[in-house]
Amino acid sequence: MHHLNEVNGADKITLRHAGECLKDFEGHIYGVEMGIAYGGGVEAIGHMWKDRGTIYGYDTFEDLHPEQLSEDKDSFEARCMDHWYNTKGVDQLSYDYQRAQLDGQGLDNVILVKGLVNKQSCKDIPYLNYAFLDMDIYESMKQGWLAVKDKIVKNGYFLLHDIIPQPHLPKLYKLWKEEIMTDPYNKWEILEEVPESHLTVMRKV
Repeated sequence: MHHLNEVNGADKITLRHAGECLKDFEGHIYGVEMGIAYGGGVEAIGHMWKDRGTIYGYDTFEDLHPEQLSEDKDSFEARCMDHWYNTKGVDQLSYDYQRAQLDGQGLDNVILVKGLVNKQSCKDIPYLNYAFLDMDIYESMKQGWLAVKDKIVKNGYFLLHDIIPQPHLPKLYKLWKEEIMTDPYNKWEILEEVPESHLTVMRKV
């Protein structure tokens, strides 16, 4: 299974923080990755957390980015997956393919969730120690934020891809600065900002 974020090093950062959950929290740990594409991220965390935690992977599991959610279907946020579809193909995006790969490795602690994310997407998860949002499109990222924000526990990790640097996907930068960081009910400590990896790592305080 492919981990697309290995092209800019974001994979090493996300997996490092997923690993830190094992020592930072007692008992069973729960995590989500939203926008898993070819599934390499949840596969790796599934192995890492095998006896300790459950990781949920959300995606449409189709060969089309949900461009209909973008205000401009020709924008970068709507078209950014085209390169990967053209270079890696689309067969390995399907739910059935990824489920079979995970089952073949005994990764029953990886739960795949098919469909568009909405604010109720995490309602059946008791809490979150780790959440990573990587969905490119503003509306998808906002719904992901609404789904996870009240589930993340104190000291839980919250990672956002593509919100920096500011010119990259400006609507996502605005979501971060004007909505996420100003939420009066959820406060965050910024642990890392890595523009070359398009990644921001925060922790709930």
